[in-house]
Amino acid sequence: ETWVSEPEEENRLTALEEGLKASDSGPPAWTALAAAWSGGSLTAEPYQPVPPAPFLTAQAVRASVLTAIAMVRRPERKECLEAAVDAALRLIEQD
Repeated sequence: ETWVSEPEEENRLTALEEGLKASDSGPPAWTALAAAWSGGSLTAEPYQPVPPAPFLTAQAVRASVLTAIAMVRRPERKECLEAAVDAALRLIEQD
């Protein structure tokens, strides 16, 4: 959450740490990993920088959305997914 409002390297690394140490692979873990894989390096100093593959952020966002939707009762899933997509589009349009 901090990385969204303050997209600094320190916050990205915190998101990476939190995502990797999560006890389950639910939406919060995948969301943290999406932020962490949006840039920077997968390794910390003193190791050689290793940039994340370009597709990792999109895959983590997808996993976050799908695991969140799976927690919703089946009859309500379509409506929830549509609302999530609408919210994402509004965020994109703000920039």
